[in-house]
Amino acid sequence: MEMLVAIEPRLLGAETVNAVSARDVWKFMGVGRDFSNWIKGRLEETQAVENVDYIVVAKSGDGNFKGLTGTAQTDLFTPVPPFTPVEYFVTLDLAKHLGMLERNEVGRRLRQYFVDCERQLRAMIPGTPRTFLESLKMLVQSMEFSAQQQIVIAAQDQRLIEMAPAQQFVDQYTTLKGLFNVREAAKTLGLAQNDFVTRCVNKKVLFREHGRLQPYSEWVAAKYMVMKTGIAEKSDHAFRQAQFTPLGLVWVAKRLGLTLPGLQHSPDR
Repeated sequence: MEMLVAIEPRLLGAETVNAVSARDVWKFMGVGRDFSNWIKGRLEETQAVENVDYIVVAKSGDGNFKGLTGTAQTDLFTPVPPFTPVEYFVTLDLAKHLGMLERNEVGRRLRQYFVDCERQLRAMIPGTPRTFLESLKMLVQSMEFSAQQQIVIAAQDQRLIEMAPAQQFVDQYTTLKGLFNVREAAKTLGLAQNDFVTRCVNKKVLFREHGRLQPYSEWVAAKYMVMKTGIAEKSDHAFRQAQFTPLGLVWVAKRLGLTLPGLQHSPDR
């Protein structure tokens, strides 16, 4: 298979993932906008989260990349002069999304390239199913294990809520009407948005699908979360956004092991 864009391992948060240079993606697609404005606009449009979907690095004089975010290098917090070139590395999921957003044949070709690369990478991993029957067997086993896990998790969550010492906080939030998006939930719980998203992904509150945050169906059924749909004012594009209910905000605080603060602001209504 012809290599269109180079794929390399990169450290995002605490996990090493396959990633690509956003600049290489931009060059291959022949985007008619300057790179800096293009990538910043696409990251905002896809609601990408730093250290989860992408990292920002600075290119040093020797041609090597020095980490600004999402790396484990010793020079992680080394000040970078304003003139130092900045690069973005994105996950394959986000790279596929960037290809589709161009809405042309080159973008679709690039997306298919990343799909094929992922297929080849999975085939190299021991234990990866190679037939339909193997896939079905692994799916059934995974569903059985997941169901058992969720029963235990749900019971633990219920006990945590019942034992909550901050009853005033609980009463304050569960009587509200409205929803909290991810940014508002993070702010209310006293966390940076990136930190909040990382914790939610690690604790199986949210997961990434096609570059967007999604809630697990169990939490939607429990009325902790909803998927809100609408039209983005800036781009005029339809969107689906994971949001927390007031009860869900109490629940996620407990699930993440946070001390419940007082009411900081009203939810999105």
